[in-house]
Amino acid sequence: MKEIYLIAIAFLASSTVSTASKLPIFFEDECPAVDICPPKLISHESDCSRYYECIGGVKQIRNCAPGLYFSKSWRGCVRREISDCVNLDCVNGEQLPHECMCTAYYKCINGHKARRDCPPGQVFDKSTRNCKVGSCGATTMQKPETLLLCKEGAFMPHECQCDKYYECKNGQIALRECGKGRHFDKRTLICVNGEGCGNMINIKQI
Repeated sequence: MKEIYLIAIAFLASSTVSTASKLPIFFEDECPAVDICPPKLISHESDCSRYYECIGGVKQIRNCAPGLYFSKSWRGCVRREISDCVNLDCVNGEQLPHECMCTAYYKCINGHKARRDCPPGQVFDKSTRNCKVGSCGATTMQKPETLLLCKEGAFMPHECQCDKYYECKNGQIALRECGKGRHFDKRTLICVNGEGCGNMINIKQI
């Protein structure tokens, strides 16, 4: 009786191994050969506003709606605050120079850059990382001429770099980036494929 019991255990074990070997094996960033329901979603390599959807074993690129970012844990596009995809791009509290405006700078809030303006008659000093009395050099921009009201949830083009834009969030003008190979379209106010910038316009927080 004991021998029959051992034979039965051995048979079940071999059957389990055989069944397991037939299961599909794929890595986290790869699509399964057979579609599953709901479809598998994969994070983009460098752009948190995009992701992949697996269709027929092939990764199809998808774009999140403006202001949303992909989240692996939520299996979809969510607000920046709850996304597990967005990387911190600065240290909280530090102040960083603006790309082209000597009278503006960025204040790091919750790991992300928010644009600030120096008081009238002052410029941002890159060495001290603070505003000081002075004037801009010949190669830097003064305060922009076009004034735009920052409304909650609105998107605005960057002053001089077309692959960046601003999002009005909680009263802050937060710096955002479109990702490699994409630029911010000032007409549709979304990131689009391609690196063509067109004419840049200037904005200022009021």
